[in-house]
Amino acid sequence: MISGKMMSAFPCACCSPPVRVSCSSPWRVHILERIVAVPQRRVILRRASPLFPTRYTRRWARRLREANFGREDACLLSLATFGTGQLKEGRILGVGVFVTCDLALQARYQLVQSAAQKRLQRMTAQLPPPYDRASLPQVQTPREVLA
Repeated sequence: MISGKMMSAFPCACCSPPVRVSCSSPWRVHILERIVAVPQRRVILRRASPLFPTRYTRRWARRLREANFGREDACLLSLATFGTGQLKEGRILGVGVFVTCDLALQARYQLVQSAAQKRLQRMTAQLPPPYDRASLPQVQTPREVLA
């Protein structure tokens, strides 16, 4: 998922074709369309599809903000956990890997990952399917994903 500083989400850890990239939200896709200086933008846009928030996206974002994530970081991580590929009844729920150039976000996530995982498990235990299968994504830099 390309975060505030970058902006894409890989549904699996390996990024060999034909992996589909999910942009953080339909409202942020336009940012990629306007980037002229980045030659890779066409490759990203060709594979990009937005993640749409689901019923529990806001609730999880609120919980992440309680863990001292900023508003935008919490929103993006929440979409990476509970976002879906279509506006209604999407086939995917969340992403496997959240890719970001924001090293502070990655460091913060690593600090609170185990506590966030426990909190997510408590939350999803009370949710109906398919939301009960939501899981936290891995947060990695582009270099880690491409290695």
